[in-house]
Amino acid sequence: MFCDVRPGSGYLAALGQTTETFKRAAVLHHSSNNWLMWRFIGDNMGQTPVGGDDAVRAIDRLYWDSVKCAVVGGLFGWIWPPAGVAGAACAGLVFVIAATDALWQYAVSDGHASDGFIPYTSQQYAGVAAENQIIVRNAPSHTKELQSREKTGRAIVSAIQRAAEFTSYLQPPP
Repeated sequence: MFCDVRPGSGYLAALGQTTETFKRAAVLHHSSNNWLMWRFIGDNMGQTPVGGDDAVRAIDRLYWDSVKCAVVGGLFGWIWPPAGVAGAACAGLVFVIAATDALWQYAVSDGHASDGFIPYTSQQYAGVAAENQIIVRNAPSHTKELQSREKTGRAIVSAIQRAAEFTSYLQPPP
């Protein structure tokens, strides 16, 4: 079994390549590229009330407050040197937050769309027509997709309905 899931195995190469007799549909998740790592961390904090959206709001606020601090500290640093030191510290925090987020996106999906862990291109179902691949935008991260009734639940129902529309044997006879 473990040999089957090894990259490059015959099993994985053949997966999704055979012609199936039923119509297919797929649900693809695309989380916002803003603060993707923080969304993923927030969605994986266990039973805490903090979720991915809360984590994104918190890091976004910290980032923009730090940008303001860096600008104000830089401007007033000419008059009062300790303000320049504080501004430099804030600029360092801005860099760390942005660099960490960029590195996560690059590591996960080479900077392209993903659900925070699985690249968008790997979510696509081979052989499924583009109109039957439902894209959930601003989706929760990978581990919280199935718990999202509002976004993922609707997309799953839509995928089933689209597949059923094109399957003649599910249609009542004339």
